[in-house]
Amino acid sequence: MKHSYLVEVAVEALDHALRAETHGADRIELCANLTEGGTTPSYGMIRSCYERLRIPIHVMLRCRAGHFDYSEAEFQHMLYDAELCAQVGVRGVVFGFLRPDLSLDEDKTRRMAAHCHALGLRMTFHRAIDVCQNPMEAVGKIADWGIENVLTSGTKLTAPEGLPTIQTFMRHYGDRINILAGCGINSGNVHQFMEAGVPHIHFTSHDYVSDQLNRDFEFGHRAVFDDQYTIDILHEVRT
Repeated sequence: MKHSYLVEVAVEALDHALRAETHGADRIELCANLTEGGTTPSYGMIRSCYERLRIPIHVMLRCRAGHFDYSEAEFQHMLYDAELCAQVGVRGVVFGFLRPDLSLDEDKTRRMAAHCHALGLRMTFHRAIDVCQNPMEAVGKIADWGIENVLTSGTKLTAPEGLPTIQTFMRHYGDRINILAGCGINSGNVHQFMEAGVPHIHFTSHDYVSDQLNRDFEFGHRAVFDDQYTIDILHEVRT
């Protein structure tokens, strides 16, 4: 019998996406710069993953790291990225817009939702919801505008800490929007979410290493996929 839990894995490399798929992931959230919460990956990465993967891909629309209050020029940038995703053929996109006071940016969220509906893209409102001024009200509005998913740690630093709020979101809006629990989920606590009736989970599966080219030069950190971490979580979910 097919399992009833959707497992989404956030990755920033084609190889990692392929390995997550092999281990049994249901969907990929494709990003760049996961250490900064994720930004929009390159066209080449999006196209490569679309051509090689069989499972759905949702692409991060976030033109930079930092706060979620975007200028109109930045917003236009993300509208163009949504169009690019639709042209490639990916299933969905991930975004989030707040005002400087951390209230939901209703104007940009509604405009992006309308744009994505016209392009045939499914949508996830990302963890900007966790720093939103009034997250309960915001989730209701997001659902009203036809956004299918919201990714949340329940306004806490990790989803296990925020599980009571995640359950509250589900009680109020679970029949209108998919509540996707993410941040801090592992094989030791994933059953908490299953037992609480949370049917959608999200996690990242990587560490970062520094490649010292010589004693003077180091050009940043690269992600290394943690296969066993992914296997262990999926084993707990599937058995």
